[in-house]
Amino acid sequence: MKISFTIPGRPVPKQAARIGKHGGYQPQRIVEYCNKVRYHCAQAIENGLWRKTDQPVYVSLDFRFSWPQSANKKTRITEQPRVKRPDLDNLCKAVLDGCEDLWFDDAQVAMLQTTKINCPAVDEGVLVVVSTTGE
Repeated sequence: MKISFTIPGRPVPKQAARIGKHGGYQPQRIVEYCNKVRYHCAQAIENGLWRKTDQPVYVSLDFRFSWPQSANKKTRITEQPRVKRPDLDNLCKAVLDGCEDLWFDDAQVAMLQTTKINCPAVDEGVLVVVSTTGE
């Protein structure tokens, strides 16, 4: 089985829970982003042939950020690796937590391939590919 989908918009990293007067909480923008990931994941499940699995899964995440305004015009039309924040591991946490409808437990993720690149603004988002056989 294999499924792929895109989450449009700027990727949001997951941070450690904050502590407030009434216990721990996640900032609202992170909660909203996880819900957005969950929504696009559910849409892909409806349109594809994916069933929740208990097998090992292989996940590929392609995080695409638009170039900053300070980049020159020639650079803005290219794709290059991104070496600035946010950290790749925090970006992965946010997406993997939102994809909980694809598997029963995060421990089933046997292989995780990730990239973080700068790209033209129209391509900003996350490309998610999940398979059960390493296809």
